[in-house]
Amino acid sequence: MAAPTSAYTGTNLIVKNSSGNQVNHNFVLNTSDTAATLKARFYLDYLLPTNTGWIGMNLLNSYNYNHHSTARIGAINMYYNGYLKSYLDGGLNTLPDAVLNTIFTRYSNYVRVGTTLKASYFDGGSYARGYQFSVNGGAYINFNAASTAVAANTSVTVQDICAVAATTNDSVLVRPYFSNSEGTYYGAAVQFYAAEAIYYGSMWKVTAACDNAGTAVTVFITQSDYDAITSLTSTATASGIYGYLDDTFSTPLTAGTYKISPGDSKAYVVASGGMFVQMLQCTVATPTNLTILCTSRTTGGVTYYDVTVNKRSDYAVAVTIKGSIAAYSAGNQTILGGEGSGIYTIVLAAGDLTKTATTTYQPDFTANHYAPTVTSVSPTATTYTISTIAGASS
Repeated sequence: MAAPTSAYTGTNLIVKNSSGNQVNHNFVLNTSDTAATLKARFYLDYLLPTNTGWIGMNLLNSYNYNHHSTARIGAINMYYNGYLKSYLDGGLNTLPDAVLNTIFTRYSNYVRVGTTLKASYFDGGSYARGYQFSVNGGAYINFNAASTAVAANTSVTVQDICAVAATTNDSVLVRPYFSNSEGTYYGAAVQFYAAEAIYYGSMWKVTAACDNAGTAVTVFITQSDYDAITSLTSTATASGIYGYLDDTFSTPLTAGTYKISPGDSKAYVVASGGMFVQMLQCTVATPTNLTILCTSRTTGGVTYYDVTVNKRSDYAVAVTIKGSIAAYSAGNQTILGGEGSGIYTIVLAAGDLTKTATTTYQPDFTANHYAPTVTSVSPTATTYTISTIAGASS
């Protein structure tokens, strides 16, 4: 938003510029504010007094000069302790300000910074902002941060995490930028040397190595240490590999068992103090000694045969069994008969000890006995025993 007309006297000075065009220089209305206050507020080096007000001016390429759009430079020039340029708008419309206060972390791929953003006197709102990085004297590369609402003539301090493409010991320059309707202001650059890259992301804290679910924990660790985690063995050792809960490496990862990904077969033990000390391999026992049997069910006066699978023990693995019910003669020959379908699929989750699949199969009264058939089982090494149920008549 531009300076309001009420800030001006309503008179102006018409001067021919270097292109031969006549341009208007607006006079700013005098107020009770001191010259020092006005110069600080509008980033001006000098106030050129007029008969009804003043026009702001800046030394060429000064700090204040860089807070104004060059499109507003006027045709009044003078020399006073340096080369001064005037402004067509009197100097009231300025760029915002951005000052990089603190560099909290200086990793080659992760830089957290603190910056103070100040909106111009008349123009506030949510505008584009971010940072520029130069590595080893190369061209500046933008890192766009989330826009931040800053009311006119106010300031806010923000923290940002920036992804950087540098390597260890590279010389890095970082400077903030902040925009408004006048343009973009680039703050002073700060130089640092990049430290080793870090890994920052989730690991999953689990109770046991075979747990496929856990609690996501954000972990910070040097990249070389993160890469070395998978070299740990089942023998506990003082590895010197440390994980942390914060990016300044001041709060160690809490002791426990962690997985790099939830479904991994390996987990890693973290001791008190955040050191990774041991690898745990999840070894899942293949389910054995399952019992698959027919069970009868009467609904609405009609008897049906279903299939039930029982585990002898609880295994940390799911089991899937598919098949159908068959009727047999006294000589154990398969016979046809009965009504409905006896096809079944049973899935026992890792924690299930028993599961029943209902079918629409009705008994054949000429059968001597019934038993499930198994067409497939997973895992394939699963062992099982099939039990029979007596026929409706013998």
